[in-house]
Amino acid sequence: DNIPPADPVPEVKKKSGIQEYDSKLLFDVIRNRNALEFTIWDYGGQNIFYTLHHLFLTSYGVYLLVFDMSQVVRYNEIRNVTNTLKFWLNSIQIHAPGAPVLIVGTRLDTIESETQFRDLDELMIPLVERGNFEDVVKNINGRYYFPLDNTTREGISDIQETIERVTREQSFVKQLVKLSWLQCLDTMLESVNPWLSLPDVVSIGEKIAGITSSVEIDDMLALFHELGMVLHFTGTDALNQIVIIQPQWLIDKIGCVIKDPDIHDFPSSVQESGLTEELNTFLESGIISKDLVQHLWRGEQVDFLVDLMRRTLILSDWKFSKEPMFLIPSMIIEESRHDLDALESGKAICLFDFSDGFLPLGVFERLVCLLVQHSSSNDGSKQPQLGRNFSHIYLNKRNGVELLIVQDPVDQVVKLLVSEPEDASLCFNIVIAIIRKINSEAMHNRLNYQLKFSSLESPKIFLDSDQAQLSGLKPWFGAHSGKDSIHNENHIDAETANLNAFMEYLDDL
Repeated sequence: DNIPPADPVPEVKKKSGIQEYDSKLLFDVIRNRNALEFTIWDYGGQNIFYTLHHLFLTSYGVYLLVFDMSQVVRYNEIRNVTNTLKFWLNSIQIHAPGAPVLIVGTRLDTIESETQFRDLDELMIPLVERGNFEDVVKNINGRYYFPLDNTTREGISDIQETIERVTREQSFVKQLVKLSWLQCLDTMLESVNPWLSLPDVVSIGEKIAGITSSVEIDDMLALFHELGMVLHFTGTDALNQIVIIQPQWLIDKIGCVIKDPDIHDFPSSVQESGLTEELNTFLESGIISKDLVQHLWRGEQVDFLVDLMRRTLILSDWKFSKEPMFLIPSMIIEESRHDLDALESGKAICLFDFSDGFLPLGVFERLVCLLVQHSSSNDGSKQPQLGRNFSHIYLNKRNGVELLIVQDPVDQVVKLLVSEPEDASLCFNIVIAIIRKINSEAMHNRLNYQLKFSSLESPKIFLDSDQAQLSGLKPWFGAHSGKDSIHNENHIDAETANLNAFMEYLDDL
């Protein structure tokens, strides 16, 4: 409604298709120069999808975090609501720092008194302010949430106006983009296919927009990727060759294999194709056959999708079977059958304590993913034992190395357990290198954790890293550390190493 009338567009003589296109494009730009266009993404609420956040959460967006106010004022579900809001606020802060967040409280019709609003304020104020969630936007009344009644639309105008205001304040909205790039993008998006090959994009750039530089094509795709208009991953040659112009296609493809079976059924064609046994194995263990992968993806871009999931650390090769298999740790739903307290007895423990910050879902799964990949590369390694929060990994190094990792999502810790003193430093160096890699590849270097160590003799007594090192706490420091000393800084830079080089580094430890 605030768009001023368009200035007259000068008549352009239509000498060519490009000139005709330019006049139309310029006309649209002039008419809609104050307009905003949004693409709306609805993120799945099931835990199983949370490992995908780093693929789709971006700072180039505005986030609406929605909760049901009646759960607080009527049903006293304060802890559940707080935990859910805190989880999402932390996730956005890690993966999309600086992006505005509007917390929207639905079911305004259930709020019957000002006292109930004060109860909600007493929940929201400490949640936002103590958590230092500075990007949460206040509503017109200064509250950290936007009450909304979907039956009467009361509150909707405040939400709409705030979304528009904070969006216009973002620097990327004002970013200038070459007209030739926009022309190229529009032509790409006209394709009926959800993806284009890189040579197709190069051809479009040259024929439609006159772009002849491969560097300029790379820069253009990088910008449109950041803006969420296309997806272009460059970690490997195979990934670089595909430009996804319909991001929903990628979500759908990954969603064919990463899904909550209690909510979303696998297609009946699995049984009709004689793959029922493979599906049952997948649902029980998170290990999926290549035949089942090809079937679920209908044979479309299988190598690209496998490579993408491998490079984003949500899939690893499983080389403990005769047939080609993959492990997807986020699909492991079975709890460990072991008594974890008994497992800790007689073992030295290194604690990665995330309780001062946030342990995102997906960190442990990626740790398992890379440990299994490393174990697979050690010919002769025994098959790992895996559970949802537990993994027993075997490495065919030296005389055989075993390490156990356990996640406690309530206490926000990951534990590394070792029983052989001579293996402690090696196991630590492997795990800390992987966590650094996960931090740089999937968590934007925003993981915050403290290291704590215990000895074989006193596994329940922990010293922080400095205390453990000063006291020569065995088996982590002192006589057993040797060339594998955990304070040895001669490790590769996780931010610059590609996955192949990183795996070679682990093999050389």
